[in-house]
This record gives sequence, structure tokens and C-alpha cells, in this order.
Amino acid sequence: MLRMIQEQVENEFTINKSKFITWLVPITDEKQAKEYIALARNTHPKAVHHCYAYIIKQDYQNIENQSDDGEPNKTAGMPMLDILRHENLINVIAIVTRYYGGIKLGVGGLIRAYGSSVKQAIDLATIHQATLVQGFHLECDYSLASIIEYEIKKHKGYIKSIDYQEHVNIFYYYKDESLNTIILEKTNNQPKIKATDRIYL
Repeated sequence: MLRMIQEQVENEFTINKSKFITWLVPITDEKQAKEYIALARNTHPKAVHHCYAYIIKQDYQNIENQSDDGEPNKTAGMPMLDILRHENLINVIAIVTRYYGGIKLGVGGLIRAYGSSVKQAIDLATIHQATLVQGFHLECDYSLASIIEYEIKKHKGYIKSIDYQEHVNIFYYYKDESLNTIILEKTNNQPKIKATDRIYL
């Protein structure tokens, strides 16, 4: 069962005077992952390491990446990634920022510290089962936009964006085609609807 976190979680703990700060953040693509890594560096410029691991799954594409960021090879990023895999989490990045306290932890100590950092953050997170949903692009006249938006929300669809141009363009996600049938019935088959991407929500 694939799982996702619902909101960002932050956790902090200290081992032998080294402080470990963990961000666990829901993401949808690698661009967001890079933005959060940059944000962690900017938020904690005096920290010596900003290690990370992330898993992104969209439809049939699976992207994984990790970094030790200067820690000994496979003592930070890989243990963090292993925890995410073990917990069946997707569309998530874990970033662990370390302030060095002057006492070396050794290879085993680092592996335990970074793995524990991520596990503690996961234990604090609100987690739900991931569902693969279909994306749709709907084009309609302005007069129908509010009716369609109401129906999408009423049936618990997820609206990604609404773009007001010559016509209204609504991008949304739903589990299947059934919501489109309802929308067309309510609007005398006027909107144009086409399928787009599939993602996990």
C-alpha cells in the first residue's frame, strides 16, 4: 500500500552535541525537491550538512534520489531513502540538516542518526493511503464555471488550477470518468473535456 504525508513535518533532536533537524515535505516533482533543498540551505546557512532523500511516483514513473552532502559515503542519504521505502511513502522529500557538535559519531552512528531522524519525523506525520487519479482539462464558457467548480468540489474532486482567458480552463483530478458525466448532464454537454496526466493524491 503506497502512502503519502498530508503536510510538512519538522523534527529536531541532538546526539553527542550534534543537532539534527529534519524536514519531511510532500512534493510532486523534482523541481519542488530542489526548491526545498535550497530553502533548507538558506534557512540554516551555518549547518555543515544538508542530506536528503526523496521518492516521486507519478503514474508509472518512479524517481528516487539521495545525497550524503559531505558525510561519509552511504551514511546519510541512503539510510534516509531506505526508511522512506520501508514506510511505503511516495511524493515526499526528507531533508536532514546537521549542526556538527565536535564529537564524531562514526559510520554506524551516522547511519543510525540519519535513519532515526527520518523515522521520528514520519511518526509525527499525518499519513493517508495514496490513490492514483486521472487528470482532466475542461474548457467552458464563463457562465458555467461556477456550476462546474461546485460539482467538482461536491464530489470531492481536486482542482489543480482555474485559468480565465477567452474561455475558462479548469484542470482537475478525479478517480474516474464518472464526475465528467455528472458535469456534462448539469451543463447540457457544453464543456469540452479531455484527459491529461495521472498522479497520486
